[in-house]
Amino acid sequence: MSVTTAAGKLPQQRYSGLGFQGIKMVHPPEKLFGLICGLPGEGKSQFIQSHPDAWICNMDCTSTLGDPQACVWPGINAQGQSIDVNNEPLTLTWEAVTAKIELLKQLAKTNQPRPATVFFDSLGTWIPLLKDWITRSNDKKDWREMDGRRSWDQLYDMVIDTCLELRRCGYGVYIVCHVVNAKIPLGDDRYVFKPELTITDGFYKRLYPLFEIVAAISSEWVTEQREIQQPPIVKDGKTVVLKPKVVTEKRKRHIFSVDSETLSGITKHRVKMPGEFELPENGGWSEFVSKYNTNSASA
Repeated sequence: MSVTTAAGKLPQQRYSGLGFQGIKMVHPPEKLFGLICGLPGEGKSQFIQSHPDAWICNMDCTSTLGDPQACVWPGINAQGQSIDVNNEPLTLTWEAVTAKIELLKQLAKTNQPRPATVFFDSLGTWIPLLKDWITRSNDKKDWREMDGRRSWDQLYDMVIDTCLELRRCGYGVYIVCHVVNAKIPLGDDRYVFKPELTITDGFYKRLYPLFEIVAAISSEWVTEQREIQQPPIVKDGKTVVLKPKVVTEKRKRHIFSVDSETLSGITKHRVKMPGEFELPENGGWSEFVSKYNTNSASA
């Protein structure tokens, strides 16, 4: 059924030369600007390496686990050295990272085949690369010789500007950041442990409003029981079907959370989706995409 008006234009038509009005627009999960955080060894790298259309700037120089689907740079050879795409040993510097970022931007400008998502893994090793570059750029030998506040402001701006430039080129961008358990005194011999990010509060206050999603990956050991069907036996010339045998097993389950009580003030999400869900051992990224798309479509 068509809609007509006696005079004038529909609201959706009034500003047609300026943009869109009354239209739902949601970024797909591979095109978000986000943060993936968690304690060391909780599965962050394995999660992002399961993204088949991603380029990971592996500044932690971590090993790839399982069956990695992403494009990971730099690589690691059998001797544990960082290597470039030509398999030559590589000294990882900010100049080397910048060269790859410029290539990503050029691929976007010329509309060449390129990844959908860029991951920086992790912020904890990105910052020292920038400190080294800023120090050398100012003809200094040590970061402590620099003007503290001005130099930190420059470093923070470089992280944010790099991410936003890639976003303007059409890439999704995620930063990986570690969480630590901070020991907070409550009184005489009384403490509480509270998770916190390994960056300053000031830096996170700059980043937090820009993120469309901040997700935490954690793990826990669970005990489960399962039944194992036993083969039939022959007794007194008759075949006897045995009851299933119940076995108890322990396994480590990985949890993806965007609404965590323990990480209140850190995790966030704009698109409606489950507060937390379990990631499979393989294909964690696909599970995240499924949960995100199912809920964003129904929102």
